[in-house]
Amino acid sequence: MIFKISLIFRRLFHVHLQTTPHAYKQLCRGARVRDTMSKNYDIIVFGATGNAGMAVAEYLANSVDIKESNKTWAIAGRNEAKLMKVRSKIGDEKTCGIVVADCNDVHSMVKMARQANVVFTSAGPYREYGEAVIAACLSAKTHYCDITGEVAWVKSMREKYDEKARKAGITLCSFAGYDCVPNEVSLSAAVSGLGPDYKLKTFESLVDTKGGAGFPRGTILTFLGFMGPRAWSTLMHESSEFVPEKNRDAYWRNMNKWKYPFYSKESKGYTLPNVMGPINIPVLQSTASTLGCGDMEINDRIPLPQQASRWYSLWGLAFIIPIYAIFVLVCAATWIANPLVRYLIAKNWGYYGEEKAVTSIKVYATGENAEGLEKKVSVRFTVPGDPGIKATAFMAAETTLAILEAGEELKSGVVTPVVAVGGEKLIERINSAGGSVELKEEN
Repeated sequence: MIFKISLIFRRLFHVHLQTTPHAYKQLCRGARVRDTMSKNYDIIVFGATGNAGMAVAEYLANSVDIKESNKTWAIAGRNEAKLMKVRSKIGDEKTCGIVVADCNDVHSMVKMARQANVVFTSAGPYREYGEAVIAACLSAKTHYCDITGEVAWVKSMREKYDEKARKAGITLCSFAGYDCVPNEVSLSAAVSGLGPDYKLKTFESLVDTKGGAGFPRGTILTFLGFMGPRAWSTLMHESSEFVPEKNRDAYWRNMNKWKYPFYSKESKGYTLPNVMGPINIPVLQSTASTLGCGDMEINDRIPLPQQASRWYSLWGLAFIIPIYAIFVLVCAATWIANPLVRYLIAKNWGYYGEEKAVTSIKVYATGENAEGLEKKVSVRFTVPGDPGIKATAFMAAETTLAILEAGEELKSGVVTPVVAVGGEKLIERINSAGGSVELKEEN
């Protein structure tokens, strides 16, 4: 009798048991899901029915790379009907394939990954949906790219998968969107502009975006997950572990300074902390370490409008202090109402930015040589679209295409875009695709 009940239970729940995280752990240990599917596509965009994923699909549908070089690509997600609507909307029903895959179904994820050379995923929050894609890509020996800003999550993925990815020659590339391509590419350009005789000492990034930013649903849910004093403290400490140990003191100095009003000589006034600082700073510190300047000072700031930074406003302090007070109140209210807010947003809320928005930052970098002489350069990074969706789609698609074309120069393991393909390659792609990375010597 007990045997019969057990048999019925196993038959009823067989599929469910095969789609739990335990099945992904089997993949991580090297198990293989039977599948003889060949790689039909160069790129698959997973999560294409979301705000950011749809924007990436639209970008690829209109990409010269796709049209002129006969690259094959597809969109993927768990709902075929929604995918067909997306394909119809982006106007590429002839060349864009459709692949059905669900993060809760190991077999469908591996089957998807084995059909592509590169899988790009926009399905977030990544701490909930990202590892399923990484495990499938590693099992299928397929390169991976995402737009996460979850530094602590990437740190945990690096601990679990970096060595395996390196041995397999597979690239698992994170941070390919607004966080952190503008600053990481600008860092690479600045180091190149300073030259080998100068070590980068200070890196000041000033946001200069024009137009309203979009907020994908997954991004909002990610930020809500960080709300609350304990969650924030845990996030900062876990993010510090993304930075090489020898540079963590510099990370903490930069993060502690980031929280307060900062007077910028470049903008000639006090500045606000860029909300992306907790993402940009550890990633920049880590990349800078690979470039030999991991102990550099980083200031990631939002300048006030020039008219608000006059002497009669105490160079902006009169505006900044009330902004801080309002921010604290909003964070407290959001933290208290977090479950309700998460539920309402999860029902399908997201905001597209202004159509004519332009994403831009201006970076000032100072280096010092062995004789103590200083050299200063600036980098202007500009791409079309709002930071949250359109510009992120631009950067994500160009990073994915760069991974596809990098060949033997591609860096394997859990890496960032500049580490994966090199700053020069990304700058070349950005400039040729309608963006701009301009380097200028300041003195």
